[in-house]
Parts: sequence; structure tokens; C-alpha cells
Amino acid sequence: MKKFATLMLVSVFAGTAATAVAGEAGRRVGFIDLDRVFRAYPPAAEALGGLEEELKEKEAEIESLLAEIRRLRAESELLSDQARVRKEQEIARKTFQLRQYTEEAEIEINRRLFQKREVLLKEIFEKISGFARAEGYEYILSSEAAAFFDPALDITERVIGALRPESD
Repeated sequence: MKKFATLMLVSVFAGTAATAVAGEAGRRVGFIDLDRVFRAYPPAAEALGGLEEELKEKEAEIESLLAEIRRLRAESELLSDQARVRKEQEIARKTFQLRQYTEEAEIEINRRLFQKREVLLKEIFEKISGFARAEGYEYILSSEAAAFFDPALDITERVIGALRPESD
């Protein structure tokens, strides 16, 4: 009975090992640097370029408000005590407006960036899925999620090439 149990255990182990080896031999796995893929995706560059322009406009407005606050502070030094108090109140209002504008601008830019990134990543993932099917990959994983992977499995450049418009 003991021999039978040992033989059965060895058979199960051998069968499992053979199945695993056969299964792994047929699997095709690739890793990508998703940040590089995202930055190289032409629609992403266009969308982010538009946001950068908007960000520059907001930064210019912030710089204008800062310049006004600096000017008011410089003016307040030359005033009488009573006039200085009024000027300091005006500086406090402007400083509050600056903080509020900065926070609102940051929230708006981040919200729009998140929305655009979400749409673009969906497009990228659809194209990666098409690439995977066409090239026979069972898995394409983000290299950021792996503690280690063989650099020979890095297909980032191939995926970037597949995302270019002439590849469609």
C-alpha cells in the first residue's frame, strides 16, 4: 500500500511537472514600459501639449497676481499706519485670491489630465491587445509591476512601433 501511495504521488508530480513545462513552452509573454509607450503615443503627445499650453496660461496668471502682491507690499512700506493697514488688508485679500486660484487651477488641470489619460490609456490598451493577438502573445505585462523580468522579454519598442499611425 505504501508503494502504491508513493507511486501515485510520483505520478501526480511527474504529470503536473510535464503539464506545466508543456504549457509554459507554448506561452508567449512580453513586458512593456507603459510610461514610455504612453509618452510615445502620438495622440497622447497632442493631448498633453494642449494641457501644457493651458498650464502656461494659468502660470502666467499666477505670476501676474504675485507681481501685484509684491507691488502692493512695496507700496505699503511708504504709507502711513492707517493707510498701511488698509493696504495690508488688500494684500491679504489678494493672497487669498492667489491661493484659491492656484488650488482651483491645479484641481482643474489634474482633473482634465486624468480624464485625457484615462481615454488615451483605453486606446493604448486596445491597440496593445490587437498587437498581442497579431503577434501571438498570451500576456503583455507592465514592467513596473514586475520585480524582475528577463530584458529579452521587453517589447516596448515593438509596441511603440505598432502604435505609430503608419502601423494602423
